[in-house]
Amino acid sequence: MTDDKLDTKQKILAAAEAEFLVHGHAGSRMQAIADRAEINKAMLHYHFRSKDELFAQVFRDKAGLLFPKIQASFRDRTDLIAFTCTFVDLYVAHLIEHPFLPFYLLQVSATHSDLLKQVARDFPQRFAAAFRAAARAGQVREHDPIQFITSLIGMCVMPFVGRHLFKHLFELDEPAYQAFLRRRADELKRYVVLLLTPGPGPTEER
Repeated sequence: MTDDKLDTKQKILAAAEAEFLVHGHAGSRMQAIADRAEINKAMLHYHFRSKDELFAQVFRDKAGLLFPKIQASFRDRTDLIAFTCTFVDLYVAHLIEHPFLPFYLLQVSATHSDLLKQVARDFPQRFAAAFRAAARAGQVREHDPIQFITSLIGMCVMPFVGRHLFKHLFELDEPAYQAFLRRRADELKRYVVLLLTPGPGPTEER
């Protein structure tokens, strides 16, 4: 692909990302994406035949930067708590760089669940199996792994989905909120260590 074609394709993808973020998959139009990219609709269709194809490509490009890192870290794990902390670091850092991703994930799960399976593969199932094995070995506390990973993802994602709400509630301007997001991973890792480290819980006899 020539540099001009590559530049045009990247402009289209950036325009589509912005359009999908504002209007979602259903509300976005190819003409609007072409207008954002400052090209004609024929040029847009030369690179992408349909809105579905364009939506899928944007998602693969962004999610594809995260999930391989998580998969590789999981393969190399020696300790489930350490891996979970690495997961938090990777996920929060990626969301800071690509804050639209949670909205995309919600759209993908509702309308293009096959795309999510392509990038996530069988990671949730393998994590749940590893969690149960670690619990049986006494390496982590007993928990429902599905509840745990749901809570963890929720705590990672909510500050990005609820950006305007939290900025208003805590009276934070944008620089202050970005500083809050940068501290988020360390806060969540403390929860992970406290929750999963074996030992008597706060309501158990000591």
